[in-house]
Amino acid sequence: MWNNRLGYGLYPRTWWVLGAVLGLLVACQSPELELPVAEDQLVELLADLHLAENASQELPAESKDQIKPKYYDRAFKDRGISREDFELTIKILNQDPARLTKIYTQVHEVLVSREAESKAEVKQK
Repeated sequence: MWNNRLGYGLYPRTWWVLGAVLGLLVACQSPELELPVAEDQLVELLADLHLAENASQELPAESKDQIKPKYYDRAFKDRGISREDFELTIKILNQDPARLTKIYTQVHEVLVSREAESKAEVKQK
């Protein structure tokens, strides 16, 4: 007996509905939001913050709590970025994992580059 089912046992109307829903999802994707902190500045700041975090790990526990905030404040000041803009930027990026991953890949590249530069300077001395 003939039936109206197509592939995977679904009716043609079901395929149409699934296609329409998928089309709406693709069409309704929001464009990338503009970040309060430009991506290139953010990459440099995040690299600075990672280095500050690493440097503070070498400090005695009693000193760490006093010095670590100073490292962070210095990084924000040197880059001309407010903590509020930074926190809002991170909040936005947490909603876009692909974009955040791209930025952290760039942060990694900056850190590797800085390490190579530092080693080269040490060799020259």
